[in-house]
Amino acid sequence: MRRLLCALLLGAGLTQAQTSSPLTFYIHDTSGATPDTPLTSSYAFANTPQGSSTPLVIKAVNSSSSTIYWVQAFVSNAANSTAANDNFSITGQVIDQVLAPSGSLFFTVNFAPKATGATTGYLRATYQVQQPGCSFTSGASPCPSGTANASTLTGAGIDPQLVLSYKNASGSAVALQPASSTPFDFGNVSTSSSIT
Repeated sequence: MRRLLCALLLGAGLTQAQTSSPLTFYIHDTSGATPDTPLTSSYAFANTPQGSSTPLVIKAVNSSSSTIYWVQAFVSNAANSTAANDNFSITGQVIDQVLAPSGSLFFTVNFAPKATGATTGYLRATYQVQQPGCSFTSGASPCPSGTANASTLTGAGIDPQLVLSYKNASGSAVALQPASSTPFDFGNVSTSSSIT
């Protein structure tokens, strides 16, 4: 179903982001400590070790007065491309869903560099807009479609980090390296014994 709909949208001539895009994107704090903030036209991820990932939770809102059909979000390797940038992935996304006016959905963009160095990706989302006489899933009379360019994403992959930890008495892993806030304490040990 998703492949068929994407093929229909591409066949119907998906447009680039327009000033009249029905979608507005926000950075969402899952802890609730801070309110959602608008996603700017460019977003820089923190430097991320190769083999690790840095997440960014996004809230997409239908800011129009029409019902829209959210097809999917993706990160491309060029501003007008549908080719995926493999340094980024999207998780938690429910594709192919209807969003009423003011309706919203959440997904996570993960920056997971495959190599060291700077990289750029383009967060984009495809959608259809409900109008009289059209159908979201019909090939005969599809609703008008579009692609929103949400943000240009940048990030730098850095060398992989060595992670060093130990298990405490309760069996929990405690980090020593990197970013340990306290040194490891062996406690009092007599000169004739040892602690592992």
